[in-house]
Amino acid sequence: MLALNSGCCILITVWSAGHAAKLERAKDDAKHCIVDLRGDYIGAYETIQTLQKEADAAEHHDMVLRNGHYLENKVIDWSSVVEVVQRVVHSFGLYILLSPTLPGIYSGMHSPVDIMALLAISVKLQKTSSALAECVRRSQSAAQSDKRRQDLALEKITVVDHTEASELLTCGGRIEFKDVGFSYDNKQILRSVKFSCRSGEVVAFVGPSGAGKSTIFSLIFRHYIPHTGSIYIDGEDIQLLKGISLRRHVGLVTQNPGLFNRSLMENLRLARDGITDEEIYRVAQYLGFHDAFQRVGYEIKVGDRGLSLSGGQRMMVAITMVVIKDAKIILLDEATAAFDPMTENIFQSAIETLKYSKTMIMIA
Repeated sequence: MLALNSGCCILITVWSAGHAAKLERAKDDAKHCIVDLRGDYIGAYETIQTLQKEADAAEHHDMVLRNGHYLENKVIDWSSVVEVVQRVVHSFGLYILLSPTLPGIYSGMHSPVDIMALLAISVKLQKTSSALAECVRRSQSAAQSDKRRQDLALEKITVVDHTEASELLTCGGRIEFKDVGFSYDNKQILRSVKFSCRSGEVVAFVGPSGAGKSTIFSLIFRHYIPHTGSIYIDGEDIQLLKGISLRRHVGLVTQNPGLFNRSLMENLRLARDGITDEEIYRVAQYLGFHDAFQRVGYEIKVGDRGLSLSGGQRMMVAITMVVIKDAKIILLDEATAAFDPMTENIFQSAIETLKYSKTMIMIA
């Protein structure tokens, strides 16, 4: 009877553990959703205010938060229900076991010691069943986590290094596009693009939104590979170069540079291991950004994604980082859009300073 009782508890545990693991996964997904949503709203707070959607954003946030709390409570409720069922089954089994035994005490067939021994064995089996239940629950949870990792591992990498890819040890900065074509989801973006540029030149791309200007940068940086044609750096086809060695010589400054929630100085130090503060000051002075950085404060935290800085200040930090990195090729994606008239003059002076030693490509 004891074995049957314990077996029933184990079966309940195994049956419930799978559902508990699914609830745990749903709860974790809800938590990630809350974090992502908050990040979106923090990053787009100005847009929300401009569109006067504060109430809608707050309502949506509360709805997502309630869903997360609901799933968290559901996990707790399910665990409580399973524990109650297990205790009821155990108590019922113990009652069935002891019911025919109790009359034997009066008749002298059983002694109180026998009853205490049965109770002790029953309690021991209950503890063992509970421990086994916890092991099963953790195993199911681990299995769900493993499935997530396997799903991530099975994600196909769209850009991989060629088996015979070589290192780009040095870079002179010469870039050449030869009949380059590229499509997004069968929509032709670039067709037979040809151009070349070298160190000491500033090349600007001008065109309407969606014309493929930013795509050219993504191709140079090896975020994508061209569907037709080839791209060469110093005469080397970039598809035959290791991506990490290529990016060592290319600095990409996006429209909205993302910074870490650290001090301005700590962000700049990330550009090169072992760089000293004095070297950073010299680079900032060389670019004409030092006074602007001093007004902000080198040791002041820049906030989440650098949002405590203005767009022009974030752009200055990003440009300083690629210069500290010593990138030979600098790609500027609509950099001037972030500057006001005063700081734009500082930016133009920096471009004049850099163009003699770098290959610079801009999207205007």
